[in-house]
Amino acid sequence: MAPAPSNTGTWFVPPGDRRREAVGRRIARTGGLAGPRWAHRTLDMVWDRLHRLAEWEYRFPTDDDGKPNLANLRGPDYMHFMRRRVRAASR
Repeated sequence: MAPAPSNTGTWFVPPGDRRREAVGRRIARTGGLAGPRWAHRTLDMVWDRLHRLAEWEYRFPTDDDGKPNLANLRGPDYMHFMRRRVRAASR
């Protein structure tokens, strides 16, 4: 799994005009191999799941202003956090 040894950046774009623009740019670079419906669906899921991690109190790295950077997961910390969640859920 990629997150285990390193940090993982995510395509994390808020809903709205910025997202539509980001999807448009991404689709333009794919040579017609990607579809906007799937890109939006993926971004919706990423938005929801990363906010859920924040609700579960995963400690995201912070940006220069001290705000959590939800677009970045520290691999080893993330894996440790998720292992603890799974173990707690299986009890």
